[in-house]
Amino acid sequence: MSVTVSYGSLVSFLDTRVDREDPVPTTETTGLCLVAGGIVGDNLEEALARQGIPTAALDISTIEDTASRLLDSHHSRHTDDPASVDILDQQLCEALLVDTITTASDSGSVETVDSLLSGFDWAGRPTLRDTLWRELDRYFRMTDAGEDHAAAVDVATDLAARDPYAGSRSQQALDAFQELHTALQQRTEDLPEAAYISRSHLVSAAREALAAEWVDCYPDVEWVAVDTISVLDNPTLRFFETLAHLDDGPDLYLFGTETGAGATLYDRLNATSLDPDLTPGETDDPETPHVAGLMETVRGDPPDSLPNVEFVEAPDGRRELEYVAGAIRELTAMDVDSDESTETTCGDIVIAAKDVIPYRNRIADVFTSHEIPTHIEARQPLMQTVPYRYLRAVVDLLAAIENGTPITTQELVDPLRLGFCPPDTATASEVEWPVDGQTAAEIEARLETVATAVDEEGQPLADWIETIQTELSPTELPVMTAFIEWVDETADSAPESDEAVVDLIESVLDAHLRPLTSRGVRRPSGPGIDGTRTALTTKHDSHVVARLRAQSDRVGSYVDRAIETDLAAPGWEVAAEAVRQVCGSGSYWPQNADGNAVRIINAANAHYIEADHVFVIGLAAEEFPADRSQPNIFHETFYGTIREISAAADDGTPTAYLHAPTNQSQFEGDIDEYRAAVDAATESVWLCRQFRTKEGETVPWSGFVDAYTSGADEEIHRIAMDEWLPTADRESDWETTIRTATPRDRLRLLSATFPDGINGPAGRSTGSLTDRDAIVDLLSRVDGDAYSREIDPRRRRYLGEDIRSITVSPDEPLFSADSETATPKQSLAEITGPPIRPHELDLYTNCQLKFYFYQYVNTGGIDRDRVADRATRLGKQYPDPAFTDGLRRLISSTGRLADRQAALSRYDSLGAFRDQLASWIETDPALDSSLMQPMLGEYQAVQQELNADINREWRWEPATTVQIDGHAVRVPGHRVDVLPESGFLIPVWYTGAEGTAKQLVSQSLPSQSAVTERDHRLLGGAEMADTFGGTLVYDPTSAAASAPRGLLIGGDLNPIPAAIPDTSNLTRISRSEWDEWRDSAAGSLEPMTAVDEPITYDVSDSFVDNGGCVGCGYRDLCQVPASRQRGGK
Repeated sequence: MSVTVSYGSLVSFLDTRVDREDPVPTTETTGLCLVAGGIVGDNLEEALARQGIPTAALDISTIEDTASRLLDSHHSRHTDDPASVDILDQQLCEALLVDTITTASDSGSVETVDSLLSGFDWAGRPTLRDTLWRELDRYFRMTDAGEDHAAAVDVATDLAARDPYAGSRSQQALDAFQELHTALQQRTEDLPEAAYISRSHLVSAAREALAAEWVDCYPDVEWVAVDTISVLDNPTLRFFETLAHLDDGPDLYLFGTETGAGATLYDRLNATSLDPDLTPGETDDPETPHVAGLMETVRGDPPDSLPNVEFVEAPDGRRELEYVAGAIRELTAMDVDSDESTETTCGDIVIAAKDVIPYRNRIADVFTSHEIPTHIEARQPLMQTVPYRYLRAVVDLLAAIENGTPITTQELVDPLRLGFCPPDTATASEVEWPVDGQTAAEIEARLETVATAVDEEGQPLADWIETIQTELSPTELPVMTAFIEWVDETADSAPESDEAVVDLIESVLDAHLRPLTSRGVRRPSGPGIDGTRTALTTKHDSHVVARLRAQSDRVGSYVDRAIETDLAAPGWEVAAEAVRQVCGSGSYWPQNADGNAVRIINAANAHYIEADHVFVIGLAAEEFPADRSQPNIFHETFYGTIREISAAADDGTPTAYLHAPTNQSQFEGDIDEYRAAVDAATESVWLCRQFRTKEGETVPWSGFVDAYTSGADEEIHRIAMDEWLPTADRESDWETTIRTATPRDRLRLLSATFPDGINGPAGRSTGSLTDRDAIVDLLSRVDGDAYSREIDPRRRRYLGEDIRSITVSPDEPLFSADSETATPKQSLAEITGPPIRPHELDLYTNCQLKFYFYQYVNTGGIDRDRVADRATRLGKQYPDPAFTDGLRRLISSTGRLADRQAALSRYDSLGAFRDQLASWIETDPALDSSLMQPMLGEYQAVQQELNADINREWRWEPATTVQIDGHAVRVPGHRVDVLPESGFLIPVWYTGAEGTAKQLVSQSLPSQSAVTERDHRLLGGAEMADTFGGTLVYDPTSAAASAPRGLLIGGDLNPIPAAIPDTSNLTRISRSEWDEWRDSAAGSLEPMTAVDEPITYDVSDSFVDNGGCVGCGYRDLCQVPASRQRGGK
């Protein structure tokens, strides 16, 4: 049969193949169209409907669906009870691969895997597993699911002659992938034949079934047309070759663009046993001349002008979208009192990007404030939803109970906090379900109070039950009692089959769903925000539960296959893993229920759509076209060598079929996507980009347009760095600008015009109004109630009469209940009330304004125990949480280093201990590699101590709340050294950077200047030690035994024996100096915790003059240094 590659249009081709005039609809499918995906297929059907082309004789499908149809027929013919054809879950395959790799040393069949891949942390790094699977999948696509492995090895051998390292590395990778492939086949051989390892295995198997099944599946198909597919990998190429050689088979037509991948499609087909024809197709549509000009620009030969094309560049992504939203409002005349009329609606506009997902949150924010309805055609991840977090909290808890592992208070209460309702209606009727957030918080606080002996890792459920029964009355926490009874009973009846897991998931989600149905649909709110139009298609919270429930069968399938492949045993552990892997990676396509919303799409899904206007966003270098990810296991030059040698190979040889992704192939595919996006526009195209990174570096235009933009600065609309507000070209244009501005932009413009409030003078800030008539027009149109209720209180707080002083009141709108849901927001006490954390006290005593911006602006609503980026020089004082958690595990583990001197003295040499430590870090994901250096230093210190006959042990002190003159301070968990001979306890702290310990100790001494930079962990640790005589501070990057710095308290008392060398680094202060610091801290805690009345934060002139603002990341927010420099107040 004939094979043709065409640069023409598939729609035009179909118009010639379908009889429009036939009065009797046909029942025969004479043509099969294969496209890249379901969305593109839907677009094609809509395009044919617009053209009036009947589709009764057409079958629009994908290669994968066609392969599945052929294999369904094949298995039905050879099996009495065939299973549905499907591809194994990627997560299951990844788990099988990791299991194979981690047990490679015990197996003699995967030696290359052991040597090449066993050194990686597969268990602790999910992204690493994704990388492995991605490259293994590329191997399958390269070698026809392993069949052409020898040809790929020959290429690696040829590469080795030119580049020995690249070649040998690629040969080793090929051998490892072959071993992994064999292992996967062996592990999955007991699964149904209809379950395929990858897409390549599916297509390859379908090719084998083509001759026997084609006529049964497609008896009347005379031709097959392939479009929007820019890559022919090995299995796909062989599939089409086999299809073209069928006796009485269909004619084959492949469509591509001349600028993009069309030529490569022809070359790939021509390298087989086929002899394809090449037809140029039709010229570009004369009604859309911009397409021809833009494609000429891609080829590096730009025209003198580009009609109907506008270029826009913005300093950041938000202002890029702000411009797009403003242009859409202008195109659609969305201002309510406009006298203009337009035929363009939101549904006639498309926004395209290489990948819209990174834009999702900004789009929701910007377009909601502009009252523009949108539909984002991108998958919504289930992982970020509350129902998923709820389901995972429940199954993780059940798995922990089954395994007898410790359960923390947070893990025990999480299901209640996230909306737990018992599936058993009898249990549900005993108490009121679900509990609200405040009740859950009270339960957690009460459990922490009664479980004082529980460490940070928690305790098993049996111990929790004993604690609750001993410390609480039966009626004190009825919700907790009922919940624990349910989980205890449910955990005892572990699921023995996939059906039991599915039943449990569905019952738990159904119970969670019931109370949700009584709640209303949530809408966005805020100053100047009217979500009436944009929230038209907002789904109820129950919608997500239904989507998650639809994943239950896949979870069951994962469980069934994990058990069959010996990956796991039946029980809650495999059920929890299935929920994490299947639901955690799951997503869904939101439906477009609003027929008149702006479509926001990936450029790859722009084929066949039509719009009046198209905005292409993110048209910057390395974004569109995308920067190709380099291989991590193959050498980076191997893929290019595959393309080079396969192109030169003799036609029909195995080497000619090899395929690997290269920069060129990705660029060609991106060209096709870009052309599809701009070709969708019938009237005009906007090409937009962000010209600066977050770090302030310049970003070039995309390679698609830089040949034109490099000499056309006057044609590019550039949004200035300081252009934040609506603008007008002339004073006379302000009336139009104000009239067409969004309510939110009017509020912003009003705030800029009256920086001192509407009773103050106007026109002092950049971008503000100065024309009297324009100001009057703005005042007449702005939402005065929103300004008075929500904007002005913020202005007064942020920019009060004295910018050195900010006052926060408990009754401010920030702390009031939400008007829509009556749900209390975070209170002032929750944001800054007791117990105070040491890092908060550090900031407050250094600069109260730094504390204000950190606590209210940066971390409001975030766990206060976690030290976020403090954006100041104090930020280096605290180590990474992973370091602290790993240190706790080492010190607390009896099998590791709990017995300090005895454990470390077991090793004959530093190298032996280093090897043991490296093994622990490799096998335990909770141990951070940064622990290596300080632990080696501990080994050396122990050797010195033993030589000097000094006894020095350690323990881990969990986080505890202490009292400093009646004020609660939450001291984080830390190491405490124990000196049995003297009875002293020495709290030990770690910093976050090299050289910080010395500076920290020096700064924590009695104040030497107006700038205080003390670390109050030192003070808090002392409050927890009954026999405190000093404290040590380590940098985490030094392995020297003399590394610690520290303070010794009181007279000649030295709690650390002089024989230990690190005493030279210790600073001695008197007990009175220490007490002075303690009294000073207590004096700061008093105003910090007065949350029942307004709290004022201020800063002194001497602090600014003495360099207190140097290195502060909040300078632009507070403006105090700039004001001081100008001599202002």
